[in-house]
Amino acid sequence: MNCPDCNDTAILTAKGICKVFLYPKLPYFILAVLFSLTAFFLTPYLYIAAVIFLLLPLAQADLRLYLFLPVFTAHLAGKKVNCPKCNPGSSLFCSGYADLAGKDKFMDE
Repeated sequence: MNCPDCNDTAILTAKGICKVFLYPKLPYFILAVLFSLTAFFLTPYLYIAAVIFLLLPLAQADLRLYLFLPVFTAHLAGKKVNCPKCNPGSSLFCSGYADLAGKDKFMDE
């Protein structure tokens, strides 16, 4: 069965980066923007709700929403990004060891 994010390459493409980092937490970001726009026109107390929706991913210990722009920018600059489903214990960026899926690069051969 192919990995839906990287097609068993263990390296995320731009579409895979969006699927992993942005899409799961996008509703929180959209709600924060909507509440801040509503607060601008109606009452400033809605800014509290906007801040809460921005902090909810942090409260859930999920930084994927906040890592999206740096990771996507690094991908555009040519840095390869590891797939977290294929290599859950690896670092975020590949360093030429994507073919050793699931193997620590510091382990003895």
